[in-house]
Amino acid sequence: MPAPDWELPHFILISPARADSGSTPSIREESLVKAWMQAITTLPSNLQTHFTVLEGKLSSLPPDRLRCDCVVSPANSFGIMDGGYDLALSLAFQGQGTDGTKTLSRHVQRALGARWHGYLPPGSCLITSLPSASDVKDGGGDRNPFGASCIAVLPTMRYPVDVRWHLDLVYNAVWSLLVELERWNAEAGVRNSTSTHDGPDTKTTRRTIERVLMTGLGTGYGKISAARCAQQMILAIKHFARGGVPEDAEWANVDSLIKEVNATLEL
Repeated sequence: MPAPDWELPHFILISPARADSGSTPSIREESLVKAWMQAITTLPSNLQTHFTVLEGKLSSLPPDRLRCDCVVSPANSFGIMDGGYDLALSLAFQGQGTDGTKTLSRHVQRALGARWHGYLPPGSCLITSLPSASDVKDGGGDRNPFGASCIAVLPTMRYPVDVRWHLDLVYNAVWSLLVELERWNAEAGVRNSTSTHDGPDTKTTRRTIERVLMTGLGTGYGKISAARCAQQMILAIKHFARGGVPEDAEWANVDSLIKEVNATLEL
């Protein structure tokens, strides 16, 4: 269960606006913002204050509304960040050298190689420091307007593909994210840390993660519905924040957790 003194971060949830055309909305355009807002209302009032929901693109919203310590990449298992929201992150951390928009991908892949032999299974999470300011165009200023210091790699698929068959994928992924956020913050402030959270040659002081910027999980190529995504994201946070799985778990005292997740599987 979470450490007694662990503080739930503030989550900034971002999703593009629905298309204004008369065409049928895609899965992502199915009002993920509305689904998040509805799911958040099911939380205790003290947890509802830990969320900000924004409609818009990473590149178009005012940077001060996106200020965060950690950005979440809804990546694939290989850390190839060349499409959708991952591409927007790659553009934000575009490098000065020949890698260009691949700077972030290569940085993430080095961290994956150091800890996961290059392959991060769907539903797993890895948090690593972002490229240093000297590696990012404009010294990390205009190229990191939200001031993040680390990235959480959170794949929902091995490669871009429909993952609707994986019914509790989003819940599992967010649980993994919360575990890694807790571990990261427990080690925050340790200089020259040799933690496996980071890739090789990490020599910076770790900053506590208080604000997390993320988008929907599996709602693009993965085709997971907005309702399932939103409800499983919020459920995982709710269950984790109230203490996780009871000690000495028995079916009787995990039954309510199971039923709440099961209620989202057909959405």
